[in-house]
Amino acid sequence: MHAGSGYAARFDDGYPSGGNYWSDYTDTDLYRGPYQNGTGNDGIWDHPYVIEGDNKDNYPLVTDFWYWSNPLLGDLNFDKTVDLKDIALAARSFGSYPEHPRWNPRCDINNDNKIDLKDIGTVAKNFGKELK
Repeated sequence: MHAGSGYAARFDDGYPSGGNYWSDYTDTDLYRGPYQNGTGNDGIWDHPYVIEGDNKDNYPLVTDFWYWSNPLLGDLNFDKTVDLKDIALAARSFGSYPEHPRWNPRCDINNDNKIDLKDIGTVAKNFGKELK
């Protein structure tokens, strides 16, 4: 369909698969879930990317697909740099576990269902690394 035909094109595959990476779009990634209202980031921007009119990507990706398959260990906010923002995210979730109000699964780097010094240590060990 062409623009203006009254039909909206589909630009995403729903949640949690997500949509597309748009290099000209930035937003916040503070929430998760199909309505982007759950606590914790999920690699999907919190607001849709409007292309034009009714055409939008409801689940625009924070970073490109290549990064998802080759993540930078310790980059908790998907900005391709391990920095103080990542340490702050891990610190905010410190001591949490699944179902805890501060739980952020992205901060559980070693996947042991708790955010502890091992996770924060991994972020600190990779501090300053970045992907270009």
